[in-house]
Parts: sequence; C-alpha cells; structure tokens
Amino acid sequence: MLMKLRTVFFLFVPLLLLCSAFFNKNQTNAALYLIKKDNKYGYIYQNGVIKVKPIYDIAWNFAEGFGKVKLNNKYGYVNAAGKEVIAVQYEDAHDFSEGLALVKQNGKFGFINTQGKFVIKPQYEDAWRFFSGLAAVKQGTNWGFIDKTGKMVISPKFQYVSIFSNGLAMYGEPGPSGYLYGYIDTKGNVAIRPQYGNAAPFSEGFASIGKSFIDTSGKLIFTGFQEVSDFMEGLAAIKKNEKWGYINTKGQIVIAPQFDYAGGFSSGVAVIKQNGKYGYIDKSGKVIISTQYAQADSFKNGLARVMLADDYKVCYIDSKGAYRWKPAE
Repeated sequence: MLMKLRTVFFLFVPLLLLCSAFFNKNQTNAALYLIKKDNKYGYIYQNGVIKVKPIYDIAWNFAEGFGKVKLNNKYGYVNAAGKEVIAVQYEDAHDFSEGLALVKQNGKFGFINTQGKFVIKPQYEDAWRFFSGLAAVKQGTNWGFIDKTGKMVISPKFQYVSIFSNGLAMYGEPGPSGYLYGYIDTKGNVAIRPQYGNAAPFSEGFASIGKSFIDTSGKLIFTGFQEVSDFMEGLAAIKKNEKWGYINTKGQIVIAPQFDYAGGFSSGVAVIKQNGKYGYIDKSGKVIISTQYAQADSFKNGLARVMLADDYKVCYIDSKGAYRWKPAE
C-alpha cells in the first residue's frame, strides 16, 4: 500500500507543478512588489520605495489586491495600502482568486472573503482555488467541485482533478501502466476520455499533452516537438532540435528555436535563456533586454523580478532594463 501511495505521489507532482504554473501566470492586480532584505520579506511601490517593511518570514506576490504573508508558521494577508487586513492566523493559505481565498484552519480547508470572513466553512481534506466559478475539493479520497455558495455541483468521484479553464477540467484515473488523463465539462460529464499520460489545463483554447497540443474537442494538433508549454498571449513555447522557440495559434513557428529556455509571454515580453543567462524578447523575437541575469521572472504591471547571481537577492527592473530596486538600496 505504501508503494502504491508513493507511486501516485510521484505521478501527481508534475501535475501539481503544471497547475502551479497556470495559477502563477493568471496572477493579476499587483499593487505592491515583493522584496527580500536581511532574510525577511516585505513590499515596495513600483518606484522602489518600501511600503511594507521586511518583517515576514515568507511573502508572496499580490493577487487581486492582496499579498499572502507568513510569520511564525501562520498565514495572513496584507492589502495594497500595506496593512495586514487579515491577521496572520491560518495553518495554510492560498492567493485570492475570484474574490475568495482558500485557507486551512483546524486541519480542514475552507474559503474566506476579502474581509477575512468564512463564506465556506473549513470542511475539506484538500482543495484548489476558484476558477471559472468552481473550486475542486476533496472529500475522503475523491475530488469534486463546489460553487461559490459551497454547493457541491460535481459529486466527488474523481481520483485527481485540475482547475476549470476554457470550460474543461483535467481529471485522471488509473490505466494499465499508470494514470491516464482526460477532461470533464462543468457538469461533470466526460468531454475527452482519459487517454493521455501527460496533460495540462487548457489555456487559450489549447492544452499541452507532453509533446503536442489538443483543442477543446480533443483533436490532436501541432505535433512534432520535443516539449511544449502553454499558450500565453497567442504564442506557445516549443522545443525542437534541443532549442526553444514559439508557435502561434495556427501551429506556425513564428520565432525560430534558438534559445536554451523560453518562458510564456506576459505584457508582450517573454523570458529567454542563452549561454547560461536570462534576458527578454518581444513577440518578434528581438532581444529587448540582454541576457545578463542568473534568474528572471515574467513582467507584471511594468516590473520583473531578476537575480544578478544565484544568491536569492531579488532585484526589480522596468521594461527598459533599468533597476527599480536592488537589495543594497
């Protein structure tokens, strides 16, 4: 039994990472920007002025006007004014999504509103955040979906599910040689039968399934790649001949494979890696900020986090590559 649980865990880890990536790319409304100083976390304005002094053990990027923070192993939230408006009190917490945040209290998960009031009491073994008006929740050993009133709209009968996107959610069930993944619609009906050994949530009408894509009908399209990533702003990174480039929604290569790494587009700009360093390109493939960073994130509301060395000292740059924040400042 232990071996079976370990096997399922290792199968789920890549999927959790995929969903995590999807969540991160849909973060919006960044009001303040996360910094780390003297091993503590706080927030700055876009111009680099500190708004929330670095006092937290860990903090996260803003989502829907709130930043999640952790202090003494408890979680809470600060608002755009830098005030801790939802006290640090929860055993676990997730970013706000569609006006609600998933939190853990007394060993169970529930949902709070922006005033910190429970609108769905803690009662689930596990859960995902709300997307498309639905949240995946775990009761016993199975997953189902609730709406924002807490009503169970898709009964818990699945061994694994992802978030809803483009009207579909990925789900998994055991196959002859491991888990297979398909997709259900918002009523819980099977829309695409389980048949893929690797799959991700839909993004902009397409889902990556390892080395290819499918559309929302389940039709296999855009094949012949070594690896693929999600579509973002009309383009998807693809790997071919050991290099990364981009295709458009017609499957045409619009930026030739030439990079060691290629991230998703955000605000018309994408992170790329060449010769061990990260920089940024625009949608024509032109390098607009030279490859010079040890690490780099996507742009959000005009700023991007970068590291000059692998020392976890975060800097912020604007779209021209000028520094808005350095740890020494």
